[in-house]
Amino acid sequence: MSDASTRFARSARISARRDALAGQREPKDVQAAFPALTRAMPQTRTWVAPGMRHIWSIQDPVLFTRRIVDFVDRDVVPG
Repeated sequence: MSDASTRFARSARISARRDALAGQREPKDVQAAFPALTRAMPQTRTWVAPGMRHIWSIQDPVLFTRRIVDFVDRDVVPG
């Protein structure tokens, strides 16, 4: 098993909630990985930031901050 596979398998055993985030304008393989992530780690929620690229935390820091705060404090996915 490769190092990456070993880390992924170990990570899948952790039961903490997780977020997988992507910008809508990122390469499509990022979003394409979401189903595999949620199958392997059902506690994972996915969300796509509308209109954003990979650096959406810089493009829209208010949206990014709201998304993180909502996840940590309120377990809410912004619309």
